[in-house]
Amino acid sequence: MSLNAISNLQQSLRHVLDNFDLPKLRLGDTQAIITAVDNVKKVFEGCASAEAPKERSYQAALKFLREQKLEEDEYDFIAAAINTPINEEGGKRIISSPRFELLINLYTKQIKLNELWRLTWYWLLLSYFQLEVGNHVDEQTKNNATLLQKFLNDSHTHFTQQQSYTPQWAQTLREHSNILTDNPCDRYAEAVLRGIHTEVEQIKEQLGIPQQSWFWHQLTLSIVRHVTNMKDDLVFKKQITNLIEHLEKHQGFKDEAIKLILERYYQCTDKSPHPAFRDYVIRPDVWKSPKLRNSGIASKWRNVNESIWRMVLSWVTREHLRMFFEIISNRYGAEKDRFKFWSQYIDQISFTKLVFGQETQRQQRNNAEIAKLFREEEGVYALLDSSNRDLDAFIIQIKDYVFVEFSMNSNAAFIYESNKLPFNFDARKMNDETYGNGLKSAQNNKIIHMGNWQEKTKNRLMNLGIYPDVPIRRY
Repeated sequence: MSLNAISNLQQSLRHVLDNFDLPKLRLGDTQAIITAVDNVKKVFEGCASAEAPKERSYQAALKFLREQKLEEDEYDFIAAAINTPINEEGGKRIISSPRFELLINLYTKQIKLNELWRLTWYWLLLSYFQLEVGNHVDEQTKNNATLLQKFLNDSHTHFTQQQSYTPQWAQTLREHSNILTDNPCDRYAEAVLRGIHTEVEQIKEQLGIPQQSWFWHQLTLSIVRHVTNMKDDLVFKKQITNLIEHLEKHQGFKDEAIKLILERYYQCTDKSPHPAFRDYVIRPDVWKSPKLRNSGIASKWRNVNESIWRMVLSWVTREHLRMFFEIISNRYGAEKDRFKFWSQYIDQISFTKLVFGQETQRQQRNNAEIAKLFREEEGVYALLDSSNRDLDAFIIQIKDYVFVEFSMNSNAAFIYESNKLPFNFDARKMNDETYGNGLKSAQNNKIIHMGNWQEKTKNRLMNLGIYPDVPIRRY
């Protein structure tokens, strides 16, 4: 610690003693003594949790990154700047430096010799909480953050143990030493989930945890773990909306949290979709449509195994199938029996594609449900080039066959072999021509929606090796 800091402490103590006004204190005047003691405590509290001089800390960090020799007191100041971007070094930070371990080793040695100041350790603690969670944090930074966490966890008792006077932050840390462990926030998960934030607000205030800190993201992850460990499926599902709210506020560990929720959901006896969670996870700014997994656009779906991916894919397929036949087709009085028919094959549908007509494109500006379809199908849907502006198409792939359904009753469905498609499945623009690359070019292989068409089509599909889902699972 620098001589200036010691000198400032001495001056503060002298100022308090000068204000005791000892001649006026009568023996036995308890209140005067209490007031005097409180004044002394305030001085010690201020010195024990004082802010580091920013300029000196910055310069010390700059010298460290440049591998220049540091003065003894600069190693104290540098503790407050390990997470500070150094402009002269292109925004580099000490926490990301390969030399960070040298600094930790020095502090460890000082502790063993009883030479590390409590205030220096406190500045390291503040720096630790100032670390943020980013989507592109490099391995060096992650490793150094872990190194810092281990150092603080191993050494905190040297500075938080009860003494004749212990600063408030040290008392708080002694009571909440869990925040330096590998599972820092598990202790608070249940209370926060129930809306009780007393302990969390206490440590936020006493330990100076900023709103951008990793702590809040770790808290969200702990809450998710708490919920996903619930044995009762219904109790677990009831908490999902609350979890989504937390993920919206603290997105640092969002992907890990979603993975945990999906894995727990797959364990449920009833895997039928949770509408809010389905709509949330497939949002373009979250994991996007599971249909895009293999395109590289939605690679986060590779965080979960094939069975879980297929579960969500079936959620999306069923919902979009329903919306196509009940919302888009229903505008023209189309029968809903086609939705019921294709729902029998949900588990086997490997891909679907919506092809929006001109009228549907127009209506997305005023129809919330249609707008939702456009958002969720972003990167997948195509636009239909047709003389009939009211016409839309829905393309379904099952095993080695592709089926094209249209939104209006007067249109047949068409069957194609997936390796002999006349049109490009990935095209962003398609047409309904009856020849060439048109969606209606399979004129000799149609499904006519008349009479007992469902049973006839079911038998026809069985001849192609396609049978209804067995057993019928509730998703």
